[in-house]
Amino acid sequence: MYADGGLRTVWEGPGWVRAGDLLDGAGFAVVGHPGPRFTLLRAVSVDVGGWAELGEIPAQSVTSALIMGPDEVWLLGADTLIRWKAGEFEAKSAPGRRDSTRDRLFRVGDQLVLGTPRACSCQDDGQRWGHRNVDNPTSAPWPSLPRRRSRRPRTSGAAGGRVRGVARRRHRPGRPALHGLDGPAFGRGDAARPGA
Repeated sequence: MYADGGLRTVWEGPGWVRAGDLLDGAGFAVVGHPGPRFTLLRAVSVDVGGWAELGEIPAQSVTSALIMGPDEVWLLGADTLIRWKAGEFEAKSAPGRRDSTRDRLFRVGDQLVLGTPRACSCQDDGQRWGHRNVDNPTSAPWPSLPRRRSRRPRTSGAAGGRVRGVARRRHRPGRPALHGLDGPAFGRGDAARPGA
């Protein structure tokens, strides 16, 4: 879905889209398959479309993704925290146990923050973690800002008064599609609970 209201399929394949994020022209998505098995996709061109498969994610659960740069994405799931950087998956640990229903990944400036009851902030590429109060998180992760104005669920990140993200729309059973989204941010009345 684009600001002009147009909708265009930019990827279609087996499985279902579980998570995704866009930042400054870079895009990543996680596709789930039975097993469970998860595959990481990278946008070849966010505007034109085209996604390349980067490989199978070494995890049993992936519920959200957050881009930290054009070659870096963090993945969160139940008991899972993984960083993909420059072609390599690396399991990371942070204080406490990962709870994919409560924990969220987000950016504060150029710093990764793991939103837990203790608000851990990443330092040294995930080697050290600190605690901080977070006043202005940006680029809320999937599925923090889902909304439904029609039968198609749309999920987005908000930054600078604009919404950027991807939408899910099932064309045929087992063949989801990713759609680009870029438009003005919506008000609180448009937001729905995660997974709605």
